[in-house]
Amino acid sequence: MTTMDALLSQFNLQSELPTFFELYTQEFLSQALPQALQWALKSLAVSFPSVWKIAKNPEEWSHLIWLACEYHFVVNYDATFAENFYSIRRWKIGPDGKRHRLSHADHLYTMFSEVGLSYISTKLKGWNTEYLEQLENEVHSSERSTGLQVQKKKLLNLFHKKLYRYLRCMFELTQLWFSLRYIFKKSKYYSLLLWFRGITLHRLTMKDMQTWQQDGGMKLMNGSRLAMLVAFILWSVGEWWWAPKKKEGDTNDPIPPPPPKPKVVRGLPIDDSLCKQCLKPMVNATQCVPSGFVFCYTCIQSYVSEHHKCPVTNIAASPECLRRIFEVT
Repeated sequence: MTTMDALLSQFNLQSELPTFFELYTQEFLSQALPQALQWALKSLAVSFPSVWKIAKNPEEWSHLIWLACEYHFVVNYDATFAENFYSIRRWKIGPDGKRHRLSHADHLYTMFSEVGLSYISTKLKGWNTEYLEQLENEVHSSERSTGLQVQKKKLLNLFHKKLYRYLRCMFELTQLWFSLRYIFKKSKYYSLLLWFRGITLHRLTMKDMQTWQQDGGMKLMNGSRLAMLVAFILWSVGEWWWAPKKKEGDTNDPIPPPPPKPKVVRGLPIDDSLCKQCLKPMVNATQCVPSGFVFCYTCIQSYVSEHHKCPVTNIAASPECLRRIFEVT
């Protein structure tokens, strides 16, 4: 199949398999649900202080609400909320190659792959952000770390800079591989998680709709879509209506003063064109970012690599904190 044929096949609405664009859209909706719930909890906490206890842990509460929603749709319709919203359902491919309804274990696996992995990924991203912020704070701190803290930093550095990034990169590349195979009709599995359990995604058939209509499922499906749309419109209007109005003539807050200069522990040359380490004219001027002082590249590189601090202020520094200056005025 050529590239053009593959792309044109994604507009075939007669196929029982949903197109790549439909699956990508429902996946985007699924990823946006916990973020929307977190935003709603934080917004409610502003207007209703009693909700603040819940809003303190928005990730846990939003995923718990999401889990309850997914449980209802997965157990009753063999589809997540986002899949059901786009008229898609799941089928289990048995050893005989035939389609079967999802078992109880498949329901649990679906909820874990949707909600559980999303929660784990959110936590890992948060921990990675906190770790980077701690590194930034330590760069500007002059305190020395103990032996235990050094070992802890090495383990965190190994996880955040290598293991976490490699695992995330491998997962994204694998997802890309499955997406390309799905587009070119080489596989009926849209993602690694679906392939692992032998679950495929299909469009709802008329038989499915008639069955759910008899059980009242179609009314609930259409009602959930309408309720979601109305809630979004009402929430947007309410946020705009009760938003604080900015009075004419109001100005932004004043810019705070710069931080104080770091304490100097050694004498400095009067001429700023001289290196603060060798006291000679600077060659390849390089700034030590934590302290702000400029040195020769070779001087500061060798000193920081050996002592892990600025030679003028004793502020903790590393070779990654050095920045070349290509023009000095």
